[in-house]
Amino acid sequence: MKKFQIAIVALAFAAFQVDVALEISSININIYTPATDTGRNMFLGSLIDSFSPPDIHFGLDMGNDLCWNPVPGVTDHDNGVTWGADITGFLTADTAGTYDITLLSDDGSYVFMSVKGAPNMVINNGGDHGAQGPTVVIFLNVGNNPFELQYGENGVGGSGVWLTPQVPEPTTMLAGALLLLPFGASALRRLRKNRAA
Repeated sequence: MKKFQIAIVALAFAAFQVDVALEISSININIYTPATDTGRNMFLGSLIDSFSPPDIHFGLDMGNDLCWNPVPGVTDHDNGVTWGADITGFLTADTAGTYDITLLSDDGSYVFMSVKGAPNMVINNGGDHGAQGPTVVIFLNVGNNPFELQYGENGVGGSGVWLTPQVPEPTTMLAGALLLLPFGASALRRLRKNRAA
């Protein structure tokens, strides 16, 4: 049985040490004014600008209030004008599995992804608030996984949104696999015992 356990550990280690790539691609951003946070999504007014950036890291310095001003004269800091962004793109993974996705925003934001062909909210960070947001675990298929991020600014205080996908730490995944080994070994012993009886 020890040889079996050692083989499982070796396989688990090899499996979880594979380099996995995850990135955001084909990003398109539309800016609208006014914008209203409904608690389930953003109600966006008239389109005022569009652009395609390399990533989604705007305005926030990972918790320190800075200001995202994509359309000067309209989205200026603390001017009382509500505005929002509809951001689309792909979370592109070279390996199917679960990934950590962090959404940080000031004010509200939501992420939607297709589940069985229908849009489904996977992150709710809505409401008027300072820089905050959750990290959630999302299953991604191999290749391009389309998403939509809706963001809204209430016109007061800081503004910005960061969307950061991450591959889980291999050591964390390996530790989880190793914790299962004693249970797997005892289940195999019971199975052998039942077959012999």
